Amino acid sequence: MEGDISKALTYQVKKEIAERYFGSRRQIEQDLQNARELVARARQQYETGVGPALVRIYALLMDEDLIDRFLQLVNWRHRPFFDSYVIQSESIRKRLVKDLHPHGWLAKTRFFNMLMDSYRTLYHEAEALDKLVNRAREEIEIIGEELRLFNRKYSLEEIMGFVRSLDFQGRDMARALGSNIDASNPEKLAEKLKLENAGNLAEDLPEIPDLPEPEAIHDALKELAAATFARHQDRAASAIKMAEGQNDSKQNR
Repeated sequence: MEGDISKALTYQVKKEIAERYFGSRRQIEQDLQNARELVARARQQYETGVGPALVRIYALLMDEDLIDRFLQLVNWRHRPFFDSYVIQSESIRKRLVKDLHPHGWLAKTRFFNMLMDSYRTLYHEAEALDKLVNRAREEIEIIGEELRLFNRKYSLEEIMGFVRSLDFQGRDMARALGSNIDASNPEKLAEKLKLENAGNLAEDLPEIPDLPEPEAIHDALKELAAATFARHQDRAASAIKMAEGQNDSKQNR
């Protein structure tokens, strides 16, 4: 009788430990999934927000040396999203300037304002992305701490020993291990129970510099616009007409 009670108590203790282990693990898995989604959103915002805004500036500046001067001005060390064909294509430039609203008395002024407005868009896109990236980094840091505490509290080898020693049936098995975990193959289970290193998620986050506020580089952008206009007056005037023409067609609809 005493032996049976001892076995029953031992079984219950091991069962509760396993349930706590898998419950904590499921929570961390959910946190990891949420972090993955944040990283994916940041990547998407980088590709669909920052990318087009930056490419539009490339298309307005037209020449690679002027583009490099701009990138140096905003502390960008390389040319993200750069494609030499894109900056030369009139049809692509037309699509890129469609949301701009040229304003000013002179063509040179309107062209500068197009560049300035484009940078403001890039700045705001980068600002929104920075908030999302920081949120994702905070989540990843929290998960990293959760994982450190989890690994300190639980030994995978001991838990595997518990799983092998337990004879769960039906609801007990589903409740303790989770419906997506199969304990029938200990080797595969041990591999599956290894949690992802949260630090790996941070490596997939886009990195952009801390861009200067638009007014802080107003004069420098004006110089770049003037240099572009002097070299490519016809193409710059064409870009203005493209934007004005598309805006007129929108108003007439």
